[in-house]
Amino acid sequence: MKRAWLTVVVLVVALGASLYGFGFVKQAFFPSSTTPMFQADIWLPEGTDIRATNTKLKALESWLSEQDHVEHITTTAGKGLQRFMLTYAPEKSYAAYGEITTRVDNYEALHELMANFREHVETKFPEVNYKLKQIELGPGGGAKIEARIIGSDPTVLRGIARQVVNVMHDDPSTTNVRHDWRERTKVLEPQFNESQARRYGITKSDVDDFLSMSFSGKAVGVYRDGTTLMPIVARLPEDERIDIRNIEGMKIWSPALSEYIPLQQVTLGYDMRWEDPIIIRKDRKRVLTVFADPDLLGEETASTLQKRLMPAIEAIELPPGYQLEWGGEYESSRDAQESLFTTMPLGYLFMFLITVFLFNSVKEPLIVWLTVPLAIIGVTTGLLALNTPFGFMALLGFLSLSGMLLKNGIVLLDQIEIEMQSGKDPYVAVVDAALSRVRPVCMAAITTILGMIPLLPDIFFKPMAVTIMFGLGFATVLTLIVVPVLYRLFHKLKVPS
Repeated sequence: MKRAWLTVVVLVVALGASLYGFGFVKQAFFPSSTTPMFQADIWLPEGTDIRATNTKLKALESWLSEQDHVEHITTTAGKGLQRFMLTYAPEKSYAAYGEITTRVDNYEALHELMANFREHVETKFPEVNYKLKQIELGPGGGAKIEARIIGSDPTVLRGIARQVVNVMHDDPSTTNVRHDWRERTKVLEPQFNESQARRYGITKSDVDDFLSMSFSGKAVGVYRDGTTLMPIVARLPEDERIDIRNIEGMKIWSPALSEYIPLQQVTLGYDMRWEDPIIIRKDRKRVLTVFADPDLLGEETASTLQKRLMPAIEAIELPPGYQLEWGGEYESSRDAQESLFTTMPLGYLFMFLITVFLFNSVKEPLIVWLTVPLAIIGVTTGLLALNTPFGFMALLGFLSLSGMLLKNGIVLLDQIEIEMQSGKDPYVAVVDAALSRVRPVCMAAITTILGMIPLLPDIFFKPMAVTIMFGLGFATVLTLIVVPVLYRLFHKLKVPS
């Protein structure tokens, strides 16, 4: 109280140091769940037959079944599982895609098994592109880091994506780098001879149906087995359809001649070309998304990794008409915070007006509200000390913390008014009020802090618990110092000699 300005300077310096230190706090939107389960997305080169994909999955399933602690394994080829929980986003249907879901008997064994699975895949299946993931507590699907490239020309989009992929690969902490357009596939395209085919009564759709039935198969009916409907597919025997050179000896039915004629009589030859099997659009524009994730078995968060990648990726020169957007956790976190901060100022304004009406002045509410930022000192210290990321739950904890601090400040100012009304000197009244409120204020803070301890082992609520515990602990002590000091400065109380 006697060195009020020095106290304010020290607190401002401490607040500035905590704001600087907050830059070293890890950022994470939502943590992964502690459910003893992990999933592996498996991609083979685009164009791979679904049976070949299933063979790879069976080989991996066989290896997993021999590992310790494994309780149950589920594999699915061609698409993801049925949506068994809200945060699980199944992959779209691709013949070259498969997913393995593995459940273990305890969470402690999960990371070791995932590390062994990674080593096995990279050693025995180098052609496989894979992604390890755990059950998410927040928004799922896609990847933690997504760079969306928007434009018109697929070739240009792939060229830009190649530069983005190279930047991501250069960072050793980046894993699961890929894009959603996958590899281009080779296509053999017959050149239809329309004038010659018309003489034989053959249309282009007839040739399409004939080639489809010969190689991939054509549905010609439906077989009913109870309540199950299964398609009846007609196609050539396997030894005749696996060799593309058999197309030279194929014959197609001619309605005009009522006999089979060589397919070559209605074609001008065949062109071999590469095409994009998958083209994703958003708002009617072509969008190629490059995915990446931080190492699931490491300590780095997606936010830290993205901050390191963004400058290099955004420095890539884009042709006119092309643009870059960021998705993934960055977009989800931004949208959630924008939604929260849209209504938050109105709420704080309403709270401030209540304190103004409560004290019927502006000075006292300002004194109370100036104590709220002091919680950042404790929050930063706690998050750094316990190596806890600051995410959405921690933000909610900080918002609730501000209400607790306002309550302590209001009670202390009310006690000052009571002491002054009893006839004490203003300076003495402020000191006595602060001393009299030490025990009740500290007891209220201690009970709240103790109530948060059971939440610390929970990975979902830990950031919120750490924020409230350390923020309330530091701010309660500082409130008992700052409120009397600011009251003296605002009301220009003189120190008795």
